[in-house]
Formats: sequence, structure tokens, C-alpha cells
Amino acid sequence: MINIDGSYGSGGGQVLRTALGLAVRLNKPVTIYNIRAKRPKPGLRPQHLAVVNALAKLCNAKVEGNFISSSKVVFIPGKAMLNKLNIDIGTAGSTCLLLQALMIACKTQLQACITGGTDVSFSPTAMYVKTVTLELLKKLGFSAEVEIVKYGFMPKGQGIVNFTFNKFEAIHYNFDKQFNARKKFNASIFAVASIQLKQRKVAERLAKTTQELLECYDANINTHIHYCNTASIGCSLTLCINQDNILLGFDKICEKHKTSEAIAKQLLQDMEEQITKQPCVDIHASDQLLAHAAIVSLEKKMPIKIKTAWITEHAKTNANTIEKFMPVKFEINADKAEITIKPTLMQ
Repeated sequence: MINIDGSYGSGGGQVLRTALGLAVRLNKPVTIYNIRAKRPKPGLRPQHLAVVNALAKLCNAKVEGNFISSSKVVFIPGKAMLNKLNIDIGTAGSTCLLLQALMIACKTQLQACITGGTDVSFSPTAMYVKTVTLELLKKLGFSAEVEIVKYGFMPKGQGIVNFTFNKFEAIHYNFDKQFNARKKFNASIFAVASIQLKQRKVAERLAKTTQELLECYDANINTHIHYCNTASIGCSLTLCINQDNILLGFDKICEKHKTSEAIAKQLLQDMEEQITKQPCVDIHASDQLLAHAAIVSLEKKMPIKIKTAWITEHAKTNANTIEKFMPVKFEINADKAEITIKPTLMQ
């Protein structure tokens, strides 16, 4: 039984998601305690409980502690894997964060329909997952698609994403190139808003401001504007930039009392802070890649390097969790913002 202290490092839901994903993927039982101990409402919240129950259903696991506010979960995976899942988080809890755990767990073909929030705070947007996360994972041999059926914002959610996992055939790949802001790059802007915001041209304003702020760079810009019917009114902005096989993503969920222009300016500030560090992947992708990169490193018996803008607490926490499950070592160079994953001599 692997024991994981959920209060380690950032002490949030990511420890739970990574640990359960690897427990299913590697068929290793795990106990996670002090779950989300550093959060204002510790223990399992509805979206975290949905992760536990979804992964338990996926592999017919035996579970203890799967209830709201539980601070400890014992998870013993079974061997029979389902190939279809229907998951309703029941709130605006993030479908994208649930997908993070599900993508780690995948080892056989899977079709999953997930209902909840698609574009919510403290989570990547569904478009970021579709255009950045999955595209980066393809470089490691992960073949999957995400279809955004319906967008869901706070507080009601009720968005729907369909996830299809095809296969994972390990490909060795180093994310170690350096983005150069002085060179030409491609930029894709995705502005999404509820239909009620169309008269105020919210999506157009998000996209227009983003495009104007990008004009100081040598960029080919494509803009995508989408209005949709949603249970709660909201909007989001996602920006993907691509240069010589380097893919970076940035996103923002719109907030009340902030204009579309202010949201776009915040997103560009985030982008500029990172690209000055010449990363190969953005700071959020850097920790999302770690479990998959560790699996590839171990299978191929070769180190994998990830160059980002700076090392986040999430990345350090994720690395610590993964090392509990796999004979790999994470070498983190904070000065160079590099993470090197190496297989160890353990069997």
C-alpha cells in the first residue's frame, strides 16, 4: 500500500488526482490522507469526490472514505477496465481537472462523457485542454480527443465534454526548446461567451483587445469567436501560441466587474511574463505533463527534460507524488526552470 500525505507541498486536489490516476494506471493500491489539508474547506469537495468515484468505477476499485469532507481515502484498484463512462459532477466542479486524473489512468480505449464546469476558476479552460494539453501529450504518444459539447460556467455548470482515449504508445520527447519572442509565431485566440452577452459584443471585445496587444509581435493571428447557450452566464478567453514545435497556452475566466478589455490585458501580461523566460511549455502544462513524461521515461529508459518559465509549487508537489509510485527521479533546477525526469535503478 502506497501512503500519500495530501498536505504535502501545495496541499490541494492535485495530489489526489495524480495519486488516483497512477493507482489505476499501475494497479497499485493507495491511501491518501490529509486530503486538501491546506485549503479553506479541507477534505473532499464535490468535484474531488467525483474524481474518486469516476476512477473507482473505471477500474472496479474498492474504496473507503469516498464522501464529502472526507480527509482520507483508501483506494484499491481492480483489474477490469470499463471502456465507457458517464460522469456528472453535479456542480460547476471542473470537468478539466477530472480529465487530468482520467488521462493519467487511461491504459485501454475509453469514451467518457463528463458533465460539470468547462470554464471555471482555478482550472484550465476546456479549450486549453483541447488545443494545448492534448497536443503536448501527443508528442509523448498519447492519442486522445476532447469534444466540447456544451460550455458550463459558474455557478451552475452543466457543461458537457466528451473525451475519447485511443492509445498511449510511448514516444521519447524532450520539451527543451526555447521560445524566442523576437521570432515569428502563430497565435490562436478563442473567445467564448454566453449568448446573453452577444449584444454587448463581449467575445468580440475579448478577441479584439488580445489581437491589438499581440500586434507588437511578429505573429500570424487567428481569431475564433463563439457564443453559446449556457446554464449560467459567463465567458472565457484562451490563447495558444506556436513557434517551431513550441506550444504555449494561456487562459482567463472572465470575472464580474472586470471589462473584457481588462481580462484580455491580464492574459497578455501572463503571457509576456512567461515568454521572457524562453520556455518550451507554459507553467501549467509543465506539471500536467509530468506523470505522462515519467511513464515514457521509464518505458524508454531515457531521461526527459521539460523547460518552462519557472517551477511552480504544483510541479514540485506533482513530482513528489509521482516518485512514490514509480522508479523515477525528478531533478528540478529552479534557476534554469528545468525539470529532468530520469528512470532509477529500482526494479
